[in-house]
Amino acid sequence: DDTRPVSGAWNAKLQDLLYGWGPKVMDVQGVNYNYEELDVYHKTYPDKPMIQSETASCTCARGIYVTNDTAAHKSVFSADSCMQNWWTVDSTRDFIAGGFAWTGFDYKGEPTPYNWPCVNSNFGAIDLAGFPKDAFWYYQSWWTSEPVLHIFPHWNELKASSSLHLSAVLCGSFSKEQAFTFSGSEGSAGTIQHSSGMCVDATCNDVSKGCEPLTLAECKLDDKNQLFTHEKGGSFKNVANGGCMDLWDSGEGPNVGVYTCDEGSNQKWTLKGQTIVSGAAGDRCLTNSGSIRPVWVYSNAKSVELFINGVSQGKKDVPIYGHVSWSVLYEKGSVSAKGYDGSGTQVSSETVETTGVPHSIKLVVEVGGGGIKADGQDSAMISASVVDDVGRVVPTASNMISFAITGPGSIIGVGNGDPSCHEPDKATKRSSFNGLSRAIVQADFTSGTIVVTATSPGLSSHSAIITTHQ
Repeated sequence: DDTRPVSGAWNAKLQDLLYGWGPKVMDVQGVNYNYEELDVYHKTYPDKPMIQSETASCTCARGIYVTNDTAAHKSVFSADSCMQNWWTVDSTRDFIAGGFAWTGFDYKGEPTPYNWPCVNSNFGAIDLAGFPKDAFWYYQSWWTSEPVLHIFPHWNELKASSSLHLSAVLCGSFSKEQAFTFSGSEGSAGTIQHSSGMCVDATCNDVSKGCEPLTLAECKLDDKNQLFTHEKGGSFKNVANGGCMDLWDSGEGPNVGVYTCDEGSNQKWTLKGQTIVSGAAGDRCLTNSGSIRPVWVYSNAKSVELFINGVSQGKKDVPIYGHVSWSVLYEKGSVSAKGYDGSGTQVSSETVETTGVPHSIKLVVEVGGGGIKADGQDSAMISASVVDDVGRVVPTASNMISFAITGPGSIIGVGNGDPSCHEPDKATKRSSFNGLSRAIVQADFTSGTIVVTATSPGLSSHSAIITTHQ
């Protein structure tokens, strides 16, 4: 086609990319992922512009901060630096025009990285119901000029989290939570006791698959799951299952688990006073991390300062194409952040508060609030939020929301963004997923007023109005 430039998506081995038919027919060379191929191709064809024809594929579910593989819910922390990795690659190379992030929205099918019960993809920066995930705000922070600042996770208790689980955190950060005593000696077993009086428990059905995170439990001297030997190589070997305490990077941690002993650095631990230091990461100590929470901020500010209940946790410069993060002791109340420009002037802020229990429903016409056409096609999108008694969205709410409609229109679909939800999309009710659900309303051919009312047992109802016009 010599009437316009030709491009395409190339997802192949390097030799095919360099010497196949692609360079001969493509005016703009597209490359899917394979970041390591970009510079080699450019060196070979320095005058040929390039695009990342497919990239990113960063998987997570909205509002999920502790991965639950059984429910097929992947934490945004598991995606780690996926977004910034591809964008750094593209934005630092002038010969690459940009990239197509796979994907903007989640979609039905291709439930990577899961199978059943997951029924849609997890790649999107926006979920299937049209609600932004945290990843959305990463792109906002680097692709817009308006001030952007977004804090996560929410500030309620995290689902599936234990208040007594173990990880490895920067030594000295939380001295009380890093104080342990080993009662054994070389050649004899003993307990690993935390300063709280609880003992490390390595109960695990199959150490060949591993179990994480380890937890603290009431000390029982006759429980072999709580007895360890400190081997000459530095590993803590459990008496009950023969597995070794392992620094296990789950994407949120690193957590500490138990796994088949392999003499690797992840299983080496050094006793230093009342701390147990990882041999794989010499600046990280065994920590009761149940009350320690990671806090990330996406922002285009020059620097960001974090506050827990008004107390500063320090200011950090935002790395180019990156984000800032802290590990903090969780306390109910609020987490807030302030963004500053290069001169130290505050340019942005956000506060996230611990909410109360679900109290009522709040409807917002997010698309079509100014009215929709009475043409039998035009539609409005309504969000239904489960809020507490002062109007804050409850970020863990799962209440079932029923939608009723009067006037010249109909409800043509519902959703909630949960990639593992099997409720029908063609319905008049939908469970909330992390506090949110969606209804889509379509006009018929009559001008007038549509009233949508949302109800749920135990919650105050709410209505929204949509006008239709010729």
